[in-house]
Amino acid sequence: MSPREPILRLGTNCSVIAAVDEAAALVDADIYYRAAHRAIAGAKRYVMVSGWQFDSSVEMLRGDAAASTEAPSQLLQLLTWACERNPELEVYVLAWDFSPVFLLEREWFQKRVFDSAGSKRIHFQWDSFFAAHASHHQKLLVVDGTIAFSGGMDICSSRWDTRAHEPENSLRHNGDGKPCKPYHDVQAFVRGPVVAPLQELFYDRWIQNGGDMKRLAPVDHPPPTLSELCDGALPLRLSSAAVSQTRVAPEGDKTPALLHIRKLYEDAIERAEALVYIEQQYFTSRAVLRSFMRRLTNGALPKLQIVVILPHGGDTPKERFALGEAQAFVLNGIRCAAEEHGHAFGAFTTGTRLPTGELKATFIHSKVLLVDDRFVSIGSANMTNRSLGLDTELNLSWEHEHAVDDITELRASLLAEHCGSSDSRRYLDIDGLVERLDADTFSTRLHRYIIDSADDCDPLLSLATDPVSPAGSGALDERIDEAWESFDSTWFKSGIERWLARHDKGDIPDDRR
Repeated sequence: MSPREPILRLGTNCSVIAAVDEAAALVDADIYYRAAHRAIAGAKRYVMVSGWQFDSSVEMLRGDAAASTEAPSQLLQLLTWACERNPELEVYVLAWDFSPVFLLEREWFQKRVFDSAGSKRIHFQWDSFFAAHASHHQKLLVVDGTIAFSGGMDICSSRWDTRAHEPENSLRHNGDGKPCKPYHDVQAFVRGPVVAPLQELFYDRWIQNGGDMKRLAPVDHPPPTLSELCDGALPLRLSSAAVSQTRVAPEGDKTPALLHIRKLYEDAIERAEALVYIEQQYFTSRAVLRSFMRRLTNGALPKLQIVVILPHGGDTPKERFALGEAQAFVLNGIRCAAEEHGHAFGAFTTGTRLPTGELKATFIHSKVLLVDDRFVSIGSANMTNRSLGLDTELNLSWEHEHAVDDITELRASLLAEHCGSSDSRRYLDIDGLVERLDADTFSTRLHRYIIDSADDCDPLLSLATDPVSPAGSGALDERIDEAWESFDSTWFKSGIERWLARHDKGDIPDDRR
């Protein structure tokens, strides 16, 4: 078999490709929090943790896991306990200096809370080194320079759940005892040389935000293996991993921008030969839409199976406002092109149908892109304009020339979870995957995602809620032009019009809408 063109390209869609000694996907916060808790409790010299949101009182361990350890379960208590037990330990916490829009959803006076924890070796700092109206969205935990975790999960309230995603779970609650909804996410674990550039990334952001830190060498001590940290992880036994970022500096700063994740998503989609599997919280990126259109309309390439797993709806009213027509516009565009050119497309959500008929949906917060069972990317970047061109984001990716059993097993395991099945074998084969999943919507926890009609979208609303680039002096007109251009593609609009005409004639049934 002749080698295929690689997806990962150093300097184009990733900044680093480095060796790994061990890697895995940690699905859902029950598994990730247990691994992170044990890694922090056993840290020898330093802990670095960066995120979009933290909650000092979030319980990282629940039930039997909490009862079986002497270390506190709550985040800040755990960090304090670890520093008291180890006088050499230094802890660095870097949190997004968030927008006032999120004020009522965040822990107040958080810096004071962490600074008054009782240890001067817990260092808390706000991250505000980003472009205007952006956010710091990377999620990264580095311990002793030897292991790291990165993906979609922050250590905060409302995230904890098991892979069972029961409609009701007495352990799934916030610090105030308020129940939380089912929640799905994915985090990556790495051990080995690839940790060094991740630690350097954290160091750079700490310094850019005015922090004081010496460059710290990896601890000369055998790092914990994943099996020592937790069970239930899904291995990725590949020899190297790539690091990709979205990074845009504040106006006036000369730090070069990195838009590697946008290019990574574009390249992966356009090089797909059999399958594109996506889990996303948001799906509004015009760059991703254009990549799909280029791939789906290329008759010289094989037909694809396209599977998209999405939340049933926005997590908050402002999210539903921000998504609005833009997500329906993008999904309708992909579906239209897939049907027009003979590809199989399925968009799904997941949850339990209650006796009342109500759907207790599992919220999808993961950011996973998997192609042909030879490539997988796990990270913080949504398929939105802002994640790919404005916010700070971080993804880890793995690639092999030919299909790798571990990537196939990961995909099948994720689909089995979404369907509520303990047997993933039904989802191993790529051929006919969309058809099998569509059939499973009648008997499992998987449900068709209802795509609203959207043959048009307000580009100015999209500009306000999901900008494609930073706002700066003299940049607004350019951003407005770019927004209009995104919705003014004749070849795309004609495809939408053909799809709508087919629907009006009855060629496409209502339940596919």
